[in-house]
Amino acid sequence: MKNWALPPGWWGGTSAIKKTFVLRQGQLHRLPEGLTGMIPTNLDALANSTLLSDGAKQRVAMEASLPPLEGDEDESIASFVTRRMGQEVYEQLVEPLMSGIYGGDGTQLSLAATFPQLRQLERDHGSLIVGLLNSQKQTASVPTYPPFVSFPSGMGELVAALTDQLRDVEICLGSRATQITRSAAGPGYSVALEKQSQTELHADVLIITTPAFVTAKLLGSIDPELAEAHAAIPYGSSATISLAYAADTISALDGYGYVIPSVEGTDVLACTWTSSKWRGRRPKHAR
Repeated sequence: MKNWALPPGWWGGTSAIKKTFVLRQGQLHRLPEGLTGMIPTNLDALANSTLLSDGAKQRVAMEASLPPLEGDEDESIASFVTRRMGQEVYEQLVEPLMSGIYGGDGTQLSLAATFPQLRQLERDHGSLIVGLLNSQKQTASVPTYPPFVSFPSGMGELVAALTDQLRDVEICLGSRATQITRSAAGPGYSVALEKQSQTELHADVLIITTPAFVTAKLLGSIDPELAEAHAAIPYGSSATISLAYAADTISALDGYGYVIPSVEGTDVLACTWTSSKWRGRRPKHAR
């Protein structure tokens, strides 16, 4: 932040309200305290939670006595958590939190590619809970930062500030790249642009940061094999809907929002109560 002369007004979420909930069978249940990387480590808090059944809580308590998996083979997030802590903990606790990060299917997501540290804890300590508790002791003196960070006017402030720092750079807004070809005049590439006075851009080197399915179309004429590999990468579609309500039409919002397990069978993954999570995000008489 300081090195890039970014706005000094950034802050974390509101400190007075730190609750997050999970929707289960139409009721909101508070996430148990003591979660570390989505894994419950405070068994007392877990015992008092209304989210999980007594059987699921007992299954978590047994985790430290389970032997670690031998070998180095990869497995899915769902397989790993279910093996260590049981199916209910995965479905009601880990899966909805994981979906909020990756928006993907935990039965398909690689543990090694997403949370390799969890498998390493199992190898080193024989137990996730024991390993996480030991890690907490080792990092107790390390400064902590808010889990959520934004700016008074939103994340657009970050983009604007970084853009202001750029020198000798031309930014072409509203320009869609439609095709990449190798330059006929020599080494380098030509990029066909749409909706821009400049219809073609020439470059020695290209850095492509588009979604994989867009990259596949751009690379089709110069590297069909690489284009095919990008086209095969699956994507999950998502949409964000923002709603505002008059303050006197709903009850007080005493948390950041809630996540929804896929077993609930809804199309909604999560609901964020923006005005509770961030200051200055609502008109005076709205929530």
